[in-house]
Amino acid sequence: MSNPDKEFSHNDPMALMPAVMDVPMDEASYRRMAETFVEEYMLLGFSDEDIAGLFHDPFFRATHEILKIEGESYVMELIREVRND
Repeated sequence: MSNPDKEFSHNDPMALMPAVMDVPMDEASYRRMAETFVEEYMLLGFSDEDIAGLFHDPFFRATHEILKIEGESYVMELIREVRND
C-alpha cells in the first residue's frame, strides 16, 4: 500500500526499478514473458476478458506491445493456453 506522506528516497530498497536487457530476447523468452503476464493477472483473479483488455490498453505498455507485435489472435490463444495449463 502506498503512503503519500512518505518522503521520497533514492535508495529505497522497495522502489520499482526498470531494467534493460543488453541482449535481444529470442522467441521463446518473449513467449515466456507474455505467459508470465497472463499468469500473474489470472492469479490476481482477472477474467480472460479483463486480461485481454489490458493488452488493448496503451497504459499497460508491455502487454500492449505484445498485442501490437503479435496480434489479437496470438493474445487470445495465449490466454486460453495459460488458463488450461
